[in-house]
Amino acid sequence: TYWKMGSIVKTVVEEGGSRIAGVPVRVDRVLLSPLSGRGSIRGFRVANPPGFSGANAIEVGDISLSLDMKSLFGKKVTIHSIHLSNIALDYEGKGPSNNLSRLQENVSRNTKAIQDQIPSTSSTSSGTSKEQSANGTAVVRKRSYLIEDFRVRDTKVTARQVLPMMG
Repeated sequence: TYWKMGSIVKTVVEEGGSRIAGVPVRVDRVLLSPLSGRGSIRGFRVANPPGFSGANAIEVGDISLSLDMKSLFGKKVTIHSIHLSNIALDYEGKGPSNNLSRLQENVSRNTKAIQDQIPSTSSTSSGTSKEQSANGTAVVRKRSYLIEDFRVRDTKVTARQVLPMMG
């Protein structure tokens, strides 16, 4: 099943990302090695919200990561590295709003809605896990994350403002 992990993660990123962002999220390819804890994502794209002209608000050509697989079962997850490269951000202002703020609003709203639906024994995206105590109430346990090396390179930002009177 190791050879299928990349396609499984690709599906999870696209479906889960689209649900959370409220716009299509696409990935060209995911490579993953659960034994070494190394992986890469190529061609990560987040579409623009409706009403904005560009095809994508965010594009990341390459994402590579390395993590300590044993730490996934503990209270502190150790991520050795996250490297992002060949990034294109397309900022489009339209009147008092902009595409990136609209995406952030979608993420906040949809993440809260998803967390409200999670049974009390599941993990949440905020790094906590909920468990049932002996008397049936939910107990929240914090999980911490250590990122040892985080790099961003080769970033291009495009910005434009569409004025209402100019259409």
